[in-house]
Amino acid sequence: MIRVGMIGTGGIADMHARGIREASDPLQLVSACDIQEVSVRAFGARHGLDEIYTDYHALLERSAVDAVIITLPHDLHEAACAAAFGRGKHVLLEKPIARTLTEADAILAAAAASGKTLMIGLNERYTPVHQQIAAMVQAGALGDLFCVHADHYQNFDPPAGSWWRSAEAVGGGCTIGSGIHRLDLLRWYAGEIEEVFAYQTTDPRRLEAEVATTAVLKFRSGAIGEFLCNWGIYRYPYCESIVLSGRLGTIRSDDSYPGYLLLSRRGDQDGALQEIRPERPFDSMWRHFAHCITTGEPPLTSGREGRRSLELVLAIDQAARTDAPVRLSPFAAIPVD
Repeated sequence: MIRVGMIGTGGIADMHARGIREASDPLQLVSACDIQEVSVRAFGARHGLDEIYTDYHALLERSAVDAVIITLPHDLHEAACAAAFGRGKHVLLEKPIARTLTEADAILAAAAASGKTLMIGLNERYTPVHQQIAAMVQAGALGDLFCVHADHYQNFDPPAGSWWRSAEAVGGGCTIGSGIHRLDLLRWYAGEIEEVFAYQTTDPRRLEAEVATTAVLKFRSGAIGEFLCNWGIYRYPYCESIVLSGRLGTIRSDDSYPGYLLLSRRGDQDGALQEIRPERPFDSMWRHFAHCITTGEPPLTSGREGRRSLELVLAIDQAARTDAPVRLSPFAAIPVD
């Protein structure tokens, strides 16, 4: 049995708790921690937990905890990971891995020194639709990709005083907050990106940092792409799409066809809808985490992958600030996690 402690009991913690429960053996949620006692007590009541804490160091001292999920504000990731790995715990860390590459490298080093599993909660890779897309791309169903698109739209308007409004705590705005999921998918599908150019705009009523980003991407394969993230629309909760064009066909996945893929092949008059099995991504993500702990295999969304997607986010932010293209550095120097 892998006994899990929850560090941070904000809204997304409930999704993780359900994922742990649905993933079933060998996972069991046994404890939770939040600096806000009211929040952690309510979380404990919802999920049948008697063991609750307001200091995560106390939770980490418990030998009955084998792994933790960290769902804290981004500026607390590095310290919490250092403490968790220092106590010999496996870590599933909510995205992004960190706010900066320096913080990310410190987390990778702590994970490597501990010998424990580090997995980043880039949960969109575990969505059945996205996994089916990846399988089709890898099988050559589309041929070589030459043009890709990903977007994310959300009415994100955090309450006054929320850490989400702080550019310092978040490490940016919409791009690192939600856009990193879509950028991570494009990396997964089309490979690494060598150059970006971007524009951003703000809405100070909502956030200190950018509320919308649009970027042009040049992949090392020669493919090109576009990315759009907008936290300022008036629709709840969100909508998003993926379009991949290859020499043999095109795949489209969006809210117009929930649970389906639209595949168009060369010579087809119309695209064909493919139904995908329904499953919540947190369920399969936690099963994968358990598998990696028990087998020692590296996670699909490893710390190294999390760092790569963070570097892409930071390059887009830099391009928008400087009004100039930014080339991404080679990945050979990244510490092995």
